[in-house]
Amino acid sequence: MDLTNTNENYFDPTPKLKSSPIPINFISFNINDEYCFYCKEEYTRTQKFDQKYCKNCFSQYVNNIDDNNTYLDVIMTTLWSGLCQEHANIRNEMFTTCNIKERCKNCSYISRFNQILAYHGHYSYYSYQYTPTENCTLCGKNIYQTILDEFRLCSDCYLISSGWINSLNEKRIPVLYLPYWNNCDKCLVCDIYLGFISDCQKLCTRCHIVYSGCRYCLTTNIIFGLLNQTQCRKCRRILEVIIHVLIIIQQ
Repeated sequence: MDLTNTNENYFDPTPKLKSSPIPINFISFNINDEYCFYCKEEYTRTQKFDQKYCKNCFSQYVNNIDDNNTYLDVIMTTLWSGLCQEHANIRNEMFTTCNIKERCKNCSYISRFNQILAYHGHYSYYSYQYTPTENCTLCGKNIYQTILDEFRLCSDCYLISSGWINSLNEKRIPVLYLPYWNNCDKCLVCDIYLGFISDCQKLCTRCHIVYSGCRYCLTTNIIFGLLNQTQCRKCRRILEVIIHVLIIIQQ
């Protein structure tokens, strides 16, 4: 993915996806979480890359979406145990879909989420069978650039950008706008564990770097300095950042 430096008022990091009308609460902002932040159910893992998600909250999300817009870049396929009675005559065992409305709770499973960064060393025991998809699930383009081994993103559908914003002391600080959900638990600069402010914000108390995710777009802002609010590059929602409490606690 190419890096675009832009200070324009609007820049869409995922042009093939729509911003979700409701929050996407079935994934965690901390890769080490084992239980859902909302319903407290234990996370389920995807077949590829061992990505964690809450089955209960995912089912609620699918039921609450009443249109056919594409909000998630997800791949679902048929369970190895076979098709359920409802789909036995209309689907084959190799059935794969990206449409969440075609998901069956009885015979479908999530293969992977393309919007969640996959980390090396966090693959499931199925991953040895993984053959990378050559074509983007959103635009059909051949995917040529990789992120962390086999995990791939389309350079046309996932756009990284950067810019400058005002910090708490009114100085200009850089911000990196990532087109995916970065659920890392360590600082990308100094590698110490991050302090989690909320279910979508975290902070490195050594580097004073803020990581803020948008649950409507599954994008992440990495801000290299302290500030009291941040804005999603895609949907323009503003999130308050309560960082002074965490800094005081950890000092």
